[in-house]
Order: sequence, then structure tokens, then C-alpha cells
Amino acid sequence: MQQIAQFETIPAPMGGINAVAGLMEMPPTDALYALNVICTQNGPTVRPGYVEWANTLAGTGGVRTIIPVRGAGTAGAQDKLFACTINGIYDVTASTTSPTLVVTFGSQTGNAGYCEYDFSVNAGGDVNLLVCDEVNGYYTYDCNTSTWTQITQAFTGTGSSSGTTLTIASTVSGTIQTGAEVYTYSGTTLTDTGVHVVSGTGPYTLSGSPALAAGSNIVIMNTYQVWGVNPATLVKPRVFQGFVWFVQGGSGTAYYGLAGGGFLGQFTPFGWGNKFPHGGNLKTLEIFTYGSAFGTYTYLVGIGDAGDVLAYQGINPSNASTWTLSGQWFIGDTPAGRRFATNYGGDLTILCAYGIIKISSLFSQQNVDDPNSHLDKKIAPALAYDFNLYSTLWGWSLVPWPNQNSLMVLEPLQTGITYKQWCYNLATSAWTIFNGPPWQHAGFWHGALYSGTPD
Repeated sequence: MQQIAQFETIPAPMGGINAVAGLMEMPPTDALYALNVICTQNGPTVRPGYVEWANTLAGTGGVRTIIPVRGAGTAGAQDKLFACTINGIYDVTASTTSPTLVVTFGSQTGNAGYCEYDFSVNAGGDVNLLVCDEVNGYYTYDCNTSTWTQITQAFTGTGSSSGTTLTIASTVSGTIQTGAEVYTYSGTTLTDTGVHVVSGTGPYTLSGSPALAAGSNIVIMNTYQVWGVNPATLVKPRVFQGFVWFVQGGSGTAYYGLAGGGFLGQFTPFGWGNKFPHGGNLKTLEIFTYGSAFGTYTYLVGIGDAGDVLAYQGINPSNASTWTLSGQWFIGDTPAGRRFATNYGGDLTILCAYGIIKISSLFSQQNVDDPNSHLDKKIAPALAYDFNLYSTLWGWSLVPWPNQNSLMVLEPLQTGITYKQWCYNLATSAWTIFNGPPWQHAGFWHGALYSGTPD
């Protein structure tokens, strides 16, 4: 009898999970399920292993934020790794079982420990880490001096006058500014010099020429202070075109500092929420660079919690002629927290009710409701199921993993529910799932990915 068997080549499932195609129509390169592997160009490989780096960090809820820092020192001398819990910020630069608590939060409740950060570099090359905690406000870390500082609010108010004398109802020492005038205070003489330092205890009685009038807006500022906004309300920093921006929690307003990267001093409000057609608060500010036949442009992108997206292009937000609204879109609800967007793969990637979209597709006028244009198109039903269940929980995060050429999607951790992280390989467009250990946040530092766990 003639043999009728024949050989068939079955390729490795390097295409990853396919939750869209019917079982009988699924390509042989795809998989129903792929656990703890990364689908590379050469086929699935086992995900890298892991080892504990630092433990015994105190605080209910475990490690909520990882902050990798690369300073300006040679041979990594100023590099640091920090981990944030509800209690404060720990130095975990070295592997340890007794990490140092370098910042103790004044309020250790609610969403404390969910921090956002960015970096400001001064003219001398000194790197300053800017951190905003969801509950405790604004902190800085100077890489050159290894100093943490909580930023406080300058005294603002007015004075009462009697003749040519103005009494400021403050016992704060510091720098005085009123309007566009800057004064030096020494003894009882007030001199218009452009620079001034105030010493002693108040209330201050100032006289001299030019005299200050009652009702003048007065600011007395010390080192590491800001005015124009209460720094305790700031929840996210973002450095854009030489300006330091901050999102104010529970509002539609952002604040920007002085040109040249000033992260202290006077901050000016800029309304985003009043331009959101669907209302809601401003959740995050991101940066996107877009190239076309007409040139390359960099945009500051604001995303609201109701799903509105605005993109501004320009170099100075205080000058209408050089600061313009260049785009406006709607992407549906975004998950709780502020970590649903990240720059990776040459794009700004956003997790929203429609799925995982690239903002470049919005600029090129692609349909946001077309799943074929989304990063998650092969796992869309599975991810949408999780999003609908858990979008109101904190813990969603998009995390780049450069040395694996991958993007991680971290889901919130729920009691009694198997934890899950989605892994997307940019080279093969393949999705897989990790389920250990549970990650609350992660950061890439010195060639490795560091993650914080709830225990």
C-alpha cells in the first residue's frame, strides 16, 4: 500500500497570543496562550529570571514606585535607585536587607507612595530629580550634593501702611518681591537693587524709597520655595522646551516655571481643563515628537481623565505668538493613576478605553476606534475585559524594557486574582503574559529592570 503520510513544517509561535482570530483560522505562528516567555525573532524564549534586590521596606501596600536616576558624575558616581512606599522614599542603590529611608512622608495615607518624576539639568550640568508624591507634594533631589528637599510655599500677602512705612504681617525671612520690583532690605532701608535678602524676625516694617503701598502683592521667598501655587498640591512634573511644568492634583490646571528650567520661584497657571470638551481634570503631561514632510516638531500633550487629549507646540507658554494648540482628540476613559502613557519605540503610547494607541496615529488622522491601528490589536478582547473590570484601581502602568526590546503593561493587583503583566515585543509585535512576581511599578536602570512588589 502506498504511503500517504507527508511532512509538514510547523513554525514556532513567535507571533504570540492571538485573542482575535477564530481557533480554526489562527495562523500557526500564533498561540492561544503564552505564559512567561518573550516572542523574539528566533521564536519564544523563557523570560529572564529575577532575584530580590532590597527588602524590609516598610509601608502598607509595598513598593509603589521605582525611580532610576542617572547623575552627571563619572563612572556612575552620582547614579541612584530609589523605591517609594506609603511611608516615604528609600535608597536602594545597593542590594540590601536594611535600606535607608531618605524621605519620610508627612502624610502616610491613601495614595502616598505613588510618585511621578522628571529631571532638570542646570547650566553647570548638575542633575536635579523632581519628584511629586500623590499625597505629599513636591520634592527635589540634587545629584551633586546627594540632598533631598521638600519644596514649600513662599509667604504671599499684603502689607498695612502708615505714612511711608509698610508692615508685612509675616515672620518669614527670605526674598521680597512685589510686582516687577525687587528690593534689598537692610535695617529700616528699602532699596531697589534687583536683588535682596531679608533677615531677622518679623513682622517686617519697611520704609524707604520707593515706598510700598498697602495692598501691594508681596512675596517673601526662602531657598527651596515656590509661589503662585501650593507645592503640596502638585502631582506630576514634566520638563518641556526649557520650562518645568507641574500638574496640579484634582484640577484642570498646570503650572510652569521660569524659562531656563527653573524648578523653584514663581510658577504661572495654564488652564487645560477649560479646553477639554468632555470636562474633567488634567491627569498627565507627556512629550511627543512628530516628523512629517513639513519638518519635525515637539509637542506638550495634556491628557484629561475624561479622555480628551490636547497637543501644544511652541517654546514659550506665556507668548501666544509662539504657543499654539496644534491638535485635539478624544480617546475615551483612561485608567486610574498617571502611568498610562509612555514614550517608547519612537512614539507616545497611551492606554485608554479604546486599547493601546500611538499618538502618531491621531496626528495622521487614523480612526481611534479602528482596532487594527492599535498596539494591542491581537489581544484587544482580553485586555479590554481586564480594563473594564479594573480601570478604577491604581496600579496600571506602561513600562519600557529596552534590553528586551519590549513594553510592559502592568495591571493592578487584586486580592484573590492572579496577577498579570502583559509583555509586547516591538520587533515581532507579539504579546505574551508574565505572572510572577507581582509588579506594582518598574524602572530600567544600569541594564536591568527593577520592580516593586506589594509585600
